[in-house]
Amino acid sequence: MLIAQISDLHVRPVGQSYKDAVDSNRMFAEAVEHLNRLDPRPDLVLVTGDLVDEGLEAEYASLRALLAGLELPCLLMPGNHDDREMLARCFPDHAYLPSHGPKHFVVDRAPLRIVALDTTVPRDHHGEVDEAGLAWLETALREAEGAPTLVMMHHPPIVTGIPYLDKICAGGPSGWPA
Repeated sequence: MLIAQISDLHVRPVGQSYKDAVDSNRMFAEAVEHLNRLDPRPDLVLVTGDLVDEGLEAEYASLRALLAGLELPCLLMPGNHDDREMLARCFPDHAYLPSHGPKHFVVDRAPLRIVALDTTVPRDHHGEVDEAGLAWLETALREAEGAPTLVMMHHPPIVTGIPYLDKICAGGPSGWPA
């Protein structure tokens, strides 16, 4: 199975730039075109958060329009710039996304089980895995025992050595509840 992964799209409402400087919508549209031209073609695209910049409905409308050009199946998960509830409301056709609360989910795509761990903290930039998230992950992994499994999340689960990123990372296993 060939998987493409993209992150930190920061899609904005039509006509608005990211931080008034970068046309993130154009950049994502170009990434979609590139993904569509890949040979061999990926079987799946994982979009691992910061789908939009401010969690606005208009941004999710722009995201939907841009994703319409993607000729490959994709899975979406939130990042710290996303609004979990707005994401679920704007993408009801993505039935794997829980309608409320953390957007943890499991999707079985033979031969792989994909486990998405939502590390976002509403209205905050840092990531974390709380007791409930860790318990959910343990159950999801136990249920997948013996199956090839990929865990996806927005925040790095390790210290990266990139100072600004390490300030908001999910802390890695040493920072997770025991």
